[in-house]
Amino acid sequence: MAHSSALALVLAVAQVAFVPGEALDQAFMLQQTAQMCSRFLEAPAAALEAALRPESQSALKLEVGSRVEIMIENGRMAGKWVPASIDRERSPGFYDVRVEIGPSSCYLSVLPGLRSQLLRRPASSAGYDKVLRFYSESQVEAKQAVDGLEFDAQKRVRERLLAKGMSKQAVKAKMEEMEKSMQRKKAAHASCPPGYAAAVGDVRGGNQFSHNATELNKQDAIALCAEDCSKRDACKSFEWSPGSKVCNLNRVPEPDRAAPFLDYIFCKRAKTQDVIRA
Repeated sequence: MAHSSALALVLAVAQVAFVPGEALDQAFMLQQTAQMCSRFLEAPAAALEAALRPESQSALKLEVGSRVEIMIENGRMAGKWVPASIDRERSPGFYDVRVEIGPSSCYLSVLPGLRSQLLRRPASSAGYDKVLRFYSESQVEAKQAVDGLEFDAQKRVRERLLAKGMSKQAVKAKMEEMEKSMQRKKAAHASCPPGYAAAVGDVRGGNQFSHNATELNKQDAIALCAEDCSKRDACKSFEWSPGSKVCNLNRVPEPDRAAPFLDYIFCKRAKTQDVIRA
């Protein structure tokens, strides 16, 4: 509609182009109006592009625990907004952001030092909850989303450290330190799910459900390992490793030997839990 108006103005200019005197003045005014209209048509796109730049957006003041959304910037899921919450304020305008999505919120990450401009408040609680439900029912997408956010976060931190003048070797050491810290947080997150109680020890291979050594039973989260055990009447306990993701299902409820020098978490069925039949 606006383009049609601009075209009409240009045609009006053409019709009076050869009229002398006052008509020429009128033609000049019409031409100026047409140019202004053209600039108006171009302005919204440029303004929108500028508004979407993180540095041009006003900083948000966010409280710990506040619901936010963060956009994945790279990879297959680039452009998707993921539900998250504020873990802590690192410094004014910079926040550690906690993401817990997937079945039983099994995929955890704490993204360090994000500028508030990279975040947005949810448009509505209903919309936020809807996206959470989607990821709780879509394990593959949930893992891809967390992997994408962690890639973005590592890229930003690496670039920030290099910009400060740190050597590549020092940056590598810092990134490894941050990764170890993240793994400790994930291990702490991986406690025995409801219906299971923690125990210390291990179970001999003969008391475990058999599996192919070349195709270990791997589950991305302890909650998924628990689900696998709960489907079997004969499964009385399980062991899950946060590092290797290996899930061993046991036919006995208690450990029958000392715990190995590994990161396995041992969970046995709680006595009050009803057996879940397959």
